Amino acid sequence: MNRLRTLVATLAVLVLSMNGLSRAEEITFLAEVDNQKVGLDDTFALTVTVSGASVSQTISPEMPEMADFDVIGQSSSSNISFVNGQVSASRSIIYTLRPKKQGKFTIPPVKLKYAGTEYRSAPIEVEVVEGSVTGGARQQRQNPWSPFFDPFENSQQPRKRYGPESVMLVTELDRKQVYQGEQATLSLKILTQVSITGLEIEEFPPLTGFWVEDMQVEKSPRGRKVTVNGQEYVEFLVKRSALFPTRAERFVIAPAIMKIQLDGGGFFSSPEVVRRQSKPISLEVQPLPESGRPANFAGAVGSFAITASIDTDHAAVGDAISLKVAISGRGNIKTIATPSLPPLDDFKIYEPKYSEKITASGTQMQGEKSWEYVISPKVKGTSEIGPIQLAYFDPLTKTYQVARSKPLSITVEAGEGAAQIPGAPSRTQLRAIREDISFVRNRDVGVTATDGLRGRAPLLLLLLVLPPLVNLVVLGYRRQLENRQVDMASYLRGRAYAEFKRALKRTRALASPGDAKEFYQGLNDALSRYAAHKLSMSPQGLTLQAVVGELQQKSIDPDLVQRFEMLWNDAEYGLFAAGKPGVSAMEKLVRQAEETISNIERRL
Repeated sequence: MNRLRTLVATLAVLVLSMNGLSRAEEITFLAEVDNQKVGLDDTFALTVTVSGASVSQTISPEMPEMADFDVIGQSSSSNISFVNGQVSASRSIIYTLRPKKQGKFTIPPVKLKYAGTEYRSAPIEVEVVEGSVTGGARQQRQNPWSPFFDPFENSQQPRKRYGPESVMLVTELDRKQVYQGEQATLSLKILTQVSITGLEIEEFPPLTGFWVEDMQVEKSPRGRKVTVNGQEYVEFLVKRSALFPTRAERFVIAPAIMKIQLDGGGFFSSPEVVRRQSKPISLEVQPLPESGRPANFAGAVGSFAITASIDTDHAAVGDAISLKVAISGRGNIKTIATPSLPPLDDFKIYEPKYSEKITASGTQMQGEKSWEYVISPKVKGTSEIGPIQLAYFDPLTKTYQVARSKPLSITVEAGEGAAQIPGAPSRTQLRAIREDISFVRNRDVGVTATDGLRGRAPLLLLLLVLPPLVNLVVLGYRRQLENRQVDMASYLRGRAYAEFKRALKRTRALASPGDAKEFYQGLNDALSRYAAHKLSMSPQGLTLQAVVGELQQKSIDPDLVQRFEMLWNDAEYGLFAAGKPGVSAMEKLVRQAEETISNIERRL
């Protein structure tokens, strides 16, 4: 009884100490061996574990010099623990050691620098004896701070074993049949009847043939009770992804594999790690129907609305007007191309600014995509901007629909006929300058050169000469702007290659798996913008077929045209690919783009 009281008191002191430590530190740093008594013919494991709420996967401990042991192997593992509704990440590095000689040795403290603080583990005593001791039973350690541990449980009680039905890994699709481009939601779940202290996704199925968008899940998931085959489980959502199939066929999604750490249940029993694999699931993807397909359908699937607005409905010839077009709705908004504007022969149109906002409502992706154009009227009168259209397929009604914006009307008055360019003097400024200059007259005002004025003659001369010079500079600059506007196509054509190289440099900086979609989007934009400017084509609704046709008409080498076509397709495919490409593959694509466009530039 005295020993029992002593044990309880010791544990209470340790718990209070640990609570104080946890409040003072953000992480826990621990080094331990799997056996403190090993044979000279044995190997043993030294495990260094770093755990906390926000442990980085790049943390590397500083190992001490170990003259008495050889390090013959190293491995690592990571997991996420769910304890009392809180998430804690941990990273373990396991060093396999082999003793060099018999005796009692001390493994010095392992060091770790994290967030400006240095942590040290406790030194570890290891006894090395002759022969091998691997056949003997090893004492297993359990974390006494686990909320599930029982200090009064019999230490000799056999370790619990959990059957495959106690913990299951499940992948689910919210539907078994979709149309090409329609969303199917894939969820990865754990069903458990026992306490879970950690988990790690070992393999996630490759989702080739889908545009994949990962959806947010709760950082501290709360399990919900479910009944499966008459058995009660607690269900946890681990991962959720929105899948948009890019082709029509029957897909079989491979199993996912996870390592799950279960609570050991006893004071001296260690947690059990089980490996669970989900079952493969299939998804039938139907092609979009041919009947009723609009001529301007470009692949949008979902339910969408389109709006158009202008910042003013009264303007003068040459004024800058903001035209904003926005598409919103449910579906893969990212794949919607720039909508085609109606004929606007009475306006000059400049390239739009683009923005998007994507959200997930429950299990459904939705969002808004917008384009802001600057248009400049060329003639006076009342001009109409007809409805802007978006053709899409609605899988709920199984029909094609056309969303239309409301028509817009602009009253244009006479003006000076030049759109305002950022940084250039406005018409009002130019008019003021001309009016100011008009007061300067080269008249003989009867001023005679007296001794009093002779010293100020240079200043008077400067005042007489400077205004005409300013007038000439301003008029010359204005003429340059007008010429540039008159032949904007030539201006853009001359700058196309330089703009492409700058865009490619920005894209090269995104060559990493974490920025894969931004990388391919940047490459796609750089290629299409170069083609539009160099070939004097409209960037709205630009297609690969149209670009290839223009290149062929300009007698570009067929092999070079084919390389450009493959480059364009690779950039578009990268936007839809589910896997994360390697950095070397992305850098290779940048080099190919640089070489291909350089060769085209020399021939145009």
